[in-house]
Amino acid sequence: MGSNARDLVALTNEAMSISITHKKSIIDTNTIWS
Repeated sequence: MGSNARDLVALTNEAMSISITHKKSIIDTNTIWS
């Protein structure tokens, strides 16, 4: 159970960092094109 919770936290952190990076790249692209 403990390892499952840790894996879930790791997956959540990874997903968060990916979405943050993705949003940033979208913002950068919009800045370039505007």
